Amino acid sequence: MTLTDLEQQIATLVAQLETAWNAGAAAAFAACFTSDARFVTVRGDYLVGRGMIAELHKQLFDGIYRGSKNAYTLITATEVAPAVAVANARTLLTVPGGPMAGEYKAILTLVAVQRPAGWQFAALHTTLDTAPQ
Repeated sequence: MTLTDLEQQIATLVAQLETAWNAGAAAAFAACFTSDARFVTVRGDYLVGRGMIAELHKQLFDGIYRGSKNAYTLITATEVAPAVAVANARTLLTVPGGPMAGEYKAILTLVAVQRPAGWQFAALHTTLDTAPQ
């Protein structure tokens, strides 16, 4: 499959999320988002802003998701207005121990905006993927 230029740019941003997650780097994870981004977690937590995103992910990386690995795969990205794209990605979270030990699949819906420094996510919504494979 050949990615379009837009898909490649969004895939690069998705890869940055993965790298930050796998390093347990909450600030780097949050840096992929706009300063006023909206983020809905798989549990339904509603976060507003890069600071809240970083704070929650630090708690997760230091707590129930310590040592976890997340594999992100872009499904699609479509420009819906100039410098605005909607994307979907799949995730596979592997948690090595503790109360959340196991593997979890999810689907992300993302809104990305193009800024002078590149693309950033303005919104993310996570949904558990419970569909039979």
